[in-house]
Amino acid sequence: MLKTSEVISFLHNTAMFSNLSQEALQLLAMNIRYKDVPAHEIVLNKGDAGNSMYIVISGQVQIHDEQHVVTTLNAGDYFGELSLLDTEVRSMSVTAVTDSSLLEITHNSFYLLIQNHPNVGHHIIPELTKRMREQSKQIIVQLKNKEAELQELVNQRTMQLQLKNKEIVDSIHYAKHVQEAIMPSVHLIEKHFKDSFVLYLPKDIVSGDFYWMTHTENKILIAAADCTGHGVSGALMSMLGVSLLDQIVNGKKITTPSEILNQLHIAIVEALHQQNTQINNGMDICLCCFDLENNVLQFSGANRPLIQIANGELIMIAADKVPIGGTQIDRPATYTNHVITLNVGNQFYLTTDGYADQFGGEAGKKLMTKKLKEMIVDMRELSMTEQKKYLENYFNTWKNKYEQVDDVLVIGVCV
Repeated sequence: MLKTSEVISFLHNTAMFSNLSQEALQLLAMNIRYKDVPAHEIVLNKGDAGNSMYIVISGQVQIHDEQHVVTTLNAGDYFGELSLLDTEVRSMSVTAVTDSSLLEITHNSFYLLIQNHPNVGHHIIPELTKRMREQSKQIIVQLKNKEAELQELVNQRTMQLQLKNKEIVDSIHYAKHVQEAIMPSVHLIEKHFKDSFVLYLPKDIVSGDFYWMTHTENKILIAAADCTGHGVSGALMSMLGVSLLDQIVNGKKITTPSEILNQLHIAIVEALHQQNTQINNGMDICLCCFDLENNVLQFSGANRPLIQIANGELIMIAADKVPIGGTQIDRPATYTNHVITLNVGNQFYLTTDGYADQFGGEAGKKLMTKKLKEMIVDMRELSMTEQKKYLENYFNTWKNKYEQVDDVLVIGVCV
């Protein structure tokens, strides 16, 4: 049996957890299980419910499907990481080759870790992406080395490709769970704004659009952001965006939207080393700070405006036409900070461009921002819950047989 300090040391030396803080490692170690497995004993059977990840402390285990050995793991390796977030049945069996000792991390303990340390996802997602990339490279090398044997090994190779494809898809589902875990619950938004909605329709399993919210110093901050790309690449940027916003607002105690965007731009450039590379990934964002005690709203936007309904009229509050991130020479010295007086019944809409850019209708054309604004005016008398249903139903009817072209995010708030 290992001491807690020994478990922490072992976790720190495991690639997936190496970048976690000492506090996060301590919490994880307190909820970890130790398991001795004799040689030739089955650790997991194919078809078992998945509920734990395992780290090999000592010994050797094999992952296999019937008699086909997929890989052999040694001390420091881990398996079953997808089971931290779901209980889908195991697609492989695992058997101890020698007497082995394992650390078991349940998905319940991992959810507890994410709940107490939201930035954990920011450290783990890059490691999982690296793991997927290394697996892909291994497949390419194997294919090149065995071209001469392809005909006789076609059945075996087909099975391996299917297994690898499943691993990649499972990993993307894993990323989806982590992405959802670090974004605020819709119920949190509803807690502060009784009449509100979030319409969130990712194009793929994971999304490049994200919404964010925090409550600090009697102010409520909400953001709707659209990261470069969608799918896995966009999702990784969204994870970075959420983490940096938390650091800027909750860490540095900055609540002025324009200054938050200034800080966010600098942080993205530094994190992606954009001064020295050709990477121009970034995001468009609409950011609002509600001060309900003083009836004031502050807004700043990077390529994403804010839509307001006041006295039955629609007002479009313009954003600065420059994104967050990248090394644009002509960017402004600072983002513009708009100050708006709040009146009871005012409605505000934060959107990304996915809704307006959807192709559909009889002519297969874009829906366009003009049509979205007309819809917002038409439905202004409805509750926010009814408005969400209206927008979602219209979007699906408009899209019809056409493929969804981008992630969709619309947030509605009535004060």
